[in-house]
Parts: sequence; structure tokens; C-alpha cells
Amino acid sequence: MSSLDVINEILNYEFMYHEDILAEFKRPDNSENNDPMMSLKIDNRGGADSYTIYSFDKDGVDTFPFFNNRGERGLKKICDYILFAQAGDKLVILVIELKSGSGSSSKQLKASRVFVEYLINTAKRLSDSMSLGSQKKIDYKLDNYAIRTIRITKGQKQGTKMGDFKKADGHIIYDWSTFRIGALLHLPED
Repeated sequence: MSSLDVINEILNYEFMYHEDILAEFKRPDNSENNDPMMSLKIDNRGGADSYTIYSFDKDGVDTFPFFNNRGERGLKKICDYILFAQAGDKLVILVIELKSGSGSSSKQLKASRVFVEYLINTAKRLSDSMSLGSQKKIDYKLDNYAIRTIRITKGQKQGTKMGDFKKADGHIIYDWSTFRIGALLHLPED
């Protein structure tokens, strides 16, 4: 069983994202226009053995119902997408926030990183007792993983070589027109 299989067993299938584009639909003016503000086609050529995308930032869904609605501003922040990619024996987690404007994405990315770390720790905690379908016990170790936070923007110039990414506030700045998973899998560790 791969690390990706374990993550997919833990997370609710209802949040799985099945499209072949990453898109930002929220508009600052709250207009009813259903066209995406920004979208990128997902390209996995030369990338992951397999991957799954989750989207927890859904209109009308309280992703964190156990937090107080009157609590700290930003308490329930979550990024647009979390992509879990199996690359050989390594699980690479891409925490993705799309920003069509100039606003900050740090709160969403930091909060989502903490959420991903919680998922990883949950998978490790369950490693002795987890079963899948008819299998009674699954042997796996979730020790080989990397978490990368990515802000996808429009209008910022950067290099086009694989792995040539700028960073801001510790987050990768990505502004290519296609979301190339392979370009983000084999980066030097932070």
C-alpha cells in the first residue's frame, strides 16, 4: 500500500477533486459570474506515479465545524487545493492557493500546512491498526514525504526552467500557464 492510498483512506471522498484544471472562482466583488478568475490545466507528464487532489474550500460547507464561528479571524482558513502525489516511495504534498489579485495567501497556506501535518501524524498514529477492505492490517511507513506550499499567481515573471521558482514568505510562487506536477516534485528540500 502506498502512502497516497493511506491518505485517501483517511480523507472524506466528498472533498476529492475530479477536474483536470485548478480554478479560482471567488470574485472580490461577490458577483454571480461563474467563469473562473484564473485557471490552469493540470499536466502530470513526467510527474507523479499517481496523485489525488482535494478541495476543502467549498461554498456552503463548514470545513471545520468544531471551531467557533465567532473565534479568531482566519481560524477557519484553508487553501484552494491540496494535491497528494506519490513519486516512487516519496509522498509529495502540494498545498495550493490561487490568487488572481494582490492579496496575501500566507494565512491559507500556513493553516493548510498545519492541517496536512495533522493528516500525516494521524496516518502515522494509525499505522499499527489500519485496515483496508478485506485486509486486516496494512504495513506501511509514512516517513518519506515533503510538504510544499504554493501560491499560484498571475502577472509575476519568473524563470521557465524546471525547478526555477521564486519564493515569497517561504512559499513557492508559481505563474506558469499549466500546472506541471513534475516541476514541483523533485525540488531541493527546504
